[in-house]
Amino acid sequence: MYSAFADRLDEIQARLAALPDTTWRQRPGDAGLIEDITGQPVAVLGTSGDTKLPVGEFIAHAPDDIAWLAAEVTRLRCRAASPRPTPLASRTGWDQANFRCGQCGAQRTATTEVDYIRTVSAHREAHAVFDRLNLVERSGMGSILRTLLHDIPLSTELLTLIETGQQHPS
Repeated sequence: MYSAFADRLDEIQARLAALPDTTWRQRPGDAGLIEDITGQPVAVLGTSGDTKLPVGEFIAHAPDDIAWLAAEVTRLRCRAASPRPTPLASRTGWDQANFRCGQCGAQRTATTEVDYIRTVSAHREAHAVFDRLNLVERSGMGSILRTLLHDIPLSTELLTLIETGQQHPS
């Protein structure tokens, strides 16, 4: 169904992944120069001045915009690829439903329609979050989750501290 587009998305994501992990911007005082946050030039538009150029804004935001679009396409493809329980199944009941993600191959089984919907939704959202993280963020998130999921009381206490801190800033 998506085979003609899947190859193009893979190529786009590969080009995006090859970029340095940095933010681009139009240089202050010289909007004709697109640079990374360290001041290294990325593109020269052949003009200068303080007025932001639409093409410069487009180029400066392209990596973040493309990453967001690729994650959204992936999320929507995952949603479209997952089977939906039929109205008949929800009226008559069923003993289990299997879900296989077309993106990562993960397989999940649920024994009720509610569990199936919850499981598939959680998997889709996990892809959406994962696709927005760079490699360092993924590693850090994995370390945090391993610690917190291993110790539920710790997780509860940490969440309480966070919520209390948000309500009563110091």
